[in-house]
Amino acid sequence: MRIGPAGLFVVPQAGRITGELDLAFVGLTAKGPVQLAKPDILALRLSADEWKRAGNGIAATKELPVPESVSQVRTVVVDRWAARVGSLTVPK
Repeated sequence: MRIGPAGLFVVPQAGRITGELDLAFVGLTAKGPVQLAKPDILALRLSADEWKRAGNGIAATKELPVPESVSQVRTVVVDRWAARVGSLTVPK
């Protein structure tokens, strides 16, 4: 997936653009949501050039097993420094 950088709280630090995101992965089933993996921390440490290119989105990849009972997968992204939340739900 690609995370849009608009609205992320980032700060310049030691010549890098820095920020921190939490990524959570939830499976949606007929019986309710199930956690698919432990949440991950995505530490952003981008050069100025990488930040300019991030306008097309910041790439994040995670492979995880999805049980048969899951019909959709929701990825939740939390900007740790701004306490903002976004999510994306896709069919399995």
